[in-house]
Amino acid sequence: MSDPEPSVHSPVVEPRRVEPPPVPGGFLKGPWRWLDERYHLEDLVGFIRHKEVPVGGHAMVWYYLGGIALFFFTLQILTGILLLFLLRGRGEHLAREHEVHRG
Repeated sequence: MSDPEPSVHSPVVEPRRVEPPPVPGGFLKGPWRWLDERYHLEDLVGFIRHKEVPVGGHAMVWYYLGGIALFFFTLQILTGILLLFLLRGRGEHLAREHEVHRG
């Protein structure tokens, strides 16, 4: 007896309907719509709402450590840019500051 031949037609699976993100109420309604019209924030919010976090053994540990590493790397870049604008050198004074004077 042979196995029955697999069906050529797969069952129709309807796509999951993604609900639009809620629009903030009150005084944030106007700025939210303004930003959404220009930057399409609904797509980003929808992606974040349906993002899957790995479940199981060590997968979550590596997932969160990666997020923490990304956060601190971004923080380091931002503080480096801030220091770039705030600290100014004084030319020759800085070059001579570390010289050893022997008397």
